[in-house]
Amino acid sequence: MKLRKALPEIRRVFIAIKPSLARWNMAETMRDANQRIAADCEKDMLLTFVDVWKPMLGEDSNPRWELFVDDGLHLNDEGYKLWAKLLLPHLVSQQDAERTKN
Repeated sequence: MKLRKALPEIRRVFIAIKPSLARWNMAETMRDANQRIAADCEKDMLLTFVDVWKPMLGEDSNPRWELFVDDGLHLNDEGYKLWAKLLLPHLVSQQDAERTKN
């Protein structure tokens, strides 16, 4: 609320709660929270929800182990590369987006 009041026109990007091996027992709660947050973001043109949940799951619908360090919670380089790929389109300024079109 403070951010919205101080900078009412600023765009904000909300990164979904990520799935993790270490907290997979909480998957349903995290999935539900992500769905609720995504729905709220859809109601506000200045909010963007970036879904990292689905891309972080393997074909077996479990978290992809190759994205995590040994603790199963924190991302490794491959995990952060995936996040960068997912986030970059939302972080490029409108002016930069226009430049890349030309």
